[in-house]
Amino acid sequence: MSPDLVLLLQGIRDRVNRSVVINSGYRCEEHNREVGGVRNSRHLLGEAADIFVPGMSGEELLGVVRELYQQGRVYAGYAYQIKGSTRAVHVDVRRPPSVTVKKWR
Repeated sequence: MSPDLVLLLQGIRDRVNRSVVINSGYRCEEHNREVGGVRNSRHLLGEAADIFVPGMSGEELLGVVRELYQQGRVYAGYAYQIKGSTRAVHVDVRRPPSVTVKKWR
């Protein structure tokens, strides 16, 4: 698992002062196919996690990730609320950051 991802998840946990639940972290190629993951998924590299925080909406959680990134407290390469979920967010530590995260600056 990427040390940057561990730091990102811990930063989120410290900020919200609650448990961060990881729905999906590292995936082998077979499991990635089974769950419909993309071929170049960062999950395959240990650089991504799908997470939620009990009692927080996905929108609120994504706001926390954005805030921490903008403050320079964590690195995020990509983050978005998972389609069809009210509380789950995908975070990863790809380099260089995605266009989405670059817009946060």
